Amino acid sequence: MNPQALNLTWTTDAMRKLKEEMELASHTDASVLLTGENGVGKRFAAHSIHQLSERGRAPFIAINAAQVLTTASTSGAVDPFASEF
Repeated sequence: MNPQALNLTWTTDAMRKLKEEMELASHTDASVLLTGENGVGKRFAAHSIHQLSERGRAPFIAINAAQVLTTASTSGAVDPFASEF
């Protein structure tokens, strides 16, 4: 499967480094945490890493952790100010 990330033009050194790191991450069984502001491409990077990995044929499920915590805290399921969950 050819990941959509490889179809981009990687024009800057920072973009080429990101592509290299995504490829390296895809060859491990480790979990990957992507952080950044809204709209920077975290979901795109996660999907690309998934497609490059051995799990690439399985469904990709994106989880917005901030939304999960917000929903849990507003429902009373989790106290975001508690020291332990």
